[in-house]
Amino acid sequence: MIRGLIRLIAIFLFVTGCAVQSTPDGGAKDETPPAIVGSYPANRSTNFTGNTIEIEFDEYVKVDGFSSQFISSPPLKYKVEHKLRKKTLTLTITDTLRENTTYTFSFGNAIKDITENNAQTEFKYVFSTGAILDSQIVAGQVIDAYSTLDQKGVMVALYEGDAEDSVFMKAPPLYYGLTDEHGHFSIENVAPGAYRLMAMKDLDFNYQWTGAAEALGYIDTLLQSSYNPVVTIPLFKAETPYKFYRAKYADFGKIEMYFSKPPGALQIERLDTVTSEYVIERPENGDTLIFWTNIWKSGSTGEWLITHLETGTQDTMSVRFTDKDTTKFRLDWGTKPPFSPTDSICFSAKTPIVQFDPSKIHLILDTLHTPFSIDYSGVRSLALSTRLEYGQTLKWIVDSGAVTDMFGRVNDSFAQGFKVLNDNELSIFHMSVRSDSTFPKVIEIFNNDEAILYRNTFTDDINISLYDIHPQELKARVIYDVNENGRWDTGNYFENRQPEKVIYLTKTVELRANWEIEEVWNIR
Repeated sequence: MIRGLIRLIAIFLFVTGCAVQSTPDGGAKDETPPAIVGSYPANRSTNFTGNTIEIEFDEYVKVDGFSSQFISSPPLKYKVEHKLRKKTLTLTITDTLRENTTYTFSFGNAIKDITENNAQTEFKYVFSTGAILDSQIVAGQVIDAYSTLDQKGVMVALYEGDAEDSVFMKAPPLYYGLTDEHGHFSIENVAPGAYRLMAMKDLDFNYQWTGAAEALGYIDTLLQSSYNPVVTIPLFKAETPYKFYRAKYADFGKIEMYFSKPPGALQIERLDTVTSEYVIERPENGDTLIFWTNIWKSGSTGEWLITHLETGTQDTMSVRFTDKDTTKFRLDWGTKPPFSPTDSICFSAKTPIVQFDPSKIHLILDTLHTPFSIDYSGVRSLALSTRLEYGQTLKWIVDSGAVTDMFGRVNDSFAQGFKVLNDNELSIFHMSVRSDSTFPKVIEIFNNDEAILYRNTFTDDINISLYDIHPQELKARVIYDVNENGRWDTGNYFENRQPEKVIYLTKTVELRANWEIEEVWNIR
């Protein structure tokens, strides 16, 4: 009896010990996407006549986001219906298919296994309604015309070579594809022939270009698909006609005016009173203007007649005033110390400055007044200029009433000490740009905040030296200035004008304190 009991305990301990020691781990993670076992009709069939396709996988799958991931090239008018049963995906085509046409169905990342969400992204189902399966490929990349960054989710479309110029605004393409996260596209199974190629950000998913809100790109020659061409397409926003959209009261005396594009010269006349004044603040290349007015009553409505001088277009701007003057007038640094000897030293205000008295502004070095000059550097800022030396410590003193804003308010007394950096705390940057062409060009050197430190025009070569600049990272771009207006211009498809070409220095130049960097950039 006792022996039997001891034997049972021993067996229990042995089994328990074995169970603890042999606990299995999870094994290697499944990273294999579902594989296609077969399809009916078979993939790459010809003389296709049905409307149902079955695709069988080697494991149970699920379908996520079919409507947004599925692509048919050529496009279909009606959506393809799908149904999933166990390991089989059934597609039902409700369109009438074109004769003698090769169709390519792509599924994006919609098809995944049910355990680890591994997506089958490589599979494409191809069939032809004729006796021949077309095999030409048109491939390439779409980039932003100005930034040159890759453009994801852009529709690249092919149209018949003899189609009218505006076909991309009226009809779906013969073939199309979408760019991936790197801007690459591949339109496969294209019939041999000559095609127009267009790229567009199809925001409303109607397979057509519907206006300037959708970025556009094009190749200005016909593509011969038999050569399997590979192209790069610059994408740009088309120029829009001038239009005044609306105005919004933003703050004390401040109105934001919204336009379809930078409006250029305007004439603005107050309609509800004749005694008010205004100041316009124009952000560089911006389609929003800041309009400052100095007379209103809270709860009242102001009206202005806006005349666009280039087109003669007139609009009425009406704004309801709701805020009282709760903003105290004060001056702040427009540029932050410490300064370099080459820095522009600015004071700024939240409201427009209309008057200043230089006799009430002083620059003190030790105990001595130091000569300087002062002038406007913008609607709301003053620039103070003087000769600065490395390591100096100075003090600005602004007496009460030295500066007046457009509302008749004056500043309180203001004093601020600041230091000029030593030369070993600053950097020097030299750049030599070499070109084998004499095409007119613009070079811009800018930092990570897109602040432009240097801009100039040149033709074949240019040597640039920037002294006493703050340690920072610098970038550079060159604009091929076709119309020689000193800035970048977008394209116009209907004038067959591509956007001006922009190239970027392929690296960022890091400037550190007490460094002197030389960079040679060879361009075409």
